Amino acid sequence: MKKPLTLLTIALIINACAPVVTSTPNPSITPVVVTTSTNTTSPTSESALNSEVQKVFIADKYVIEIPKDFTVRENLSSSTTTVSIYRIETSTGTGFDIVLHPYIVSSSPIPGKCIVSTDLDAGITSAPIFCEGLALTNSFTIPENRTIKYENVISDLSLMLCTANSPCPVEVPIEKRYSTTYVFVIADKSLNTVLEFYVGDAFRSPSNEIDGFEGLGAVLYNSIIPSLSTRYP
Repeated sequence: MKKPLTLLTIALIINACAPVVTSTPNPSITPVVVTTSTNTTSPTSESALNSEVQKVFIADKYVIEIPKDFTVRENLSSSTTTVSIYRIETSTGTGFDIVLHPYIVSSSPIPGKCIVSTDLDAGITSAPIFCEGLALTNSFTIPENRTIKYENVISDLSLMLCTANSPCPVEVPIEKRYSTTYVFVIADKSLNTVLEFYVGDAFRSPSNEIDGFEGLGAVLYNSIIPSLSTRYP
């Protein structure tokens, strides 16, 4: 029986094939270009600090700031699902997804959903959020006193990219053998939402160990996620 493709596997395949995106931005996502100078206490490597940014409104609930040369490609939500997905791409073709989930509480993971653990909902801050098959327990705090839960996954591309029609392991450049994916999640009970930032294939390296945030994951950690605010406080 074939195993279903995970979001990580799909992201790696998409990046490996490098498709041309032809979709146009959804009119409900209104970028507004402004000039701002952001000052945070987070690390600053590869951040978009002190540069022109555009504001992006997420489901009329939140606002984030992304670099001016990033593009909001499409809104993948539909009337048949309660999940809204926004794809944001960099000028080099990499990107990340912002997924707006409903606020659901459970004592255990539910496949395909981002779930607030019962203990976290009860106020135990060390308790996890279950998302993308992970139990997110690492955390940091951003302005508006929001706690971000996160985790990273390191994948061996020589094994991940194997198919039924190719030898395994696949030959990949040694300096890009390992791919790091980041999952950042905010549980917002006040707005009945769970906001996920999914950065698949954010960074490639020759090592299966990583310290801190690298690549596009560092950009989100340093500047994009700290810029998050509620649109109507």
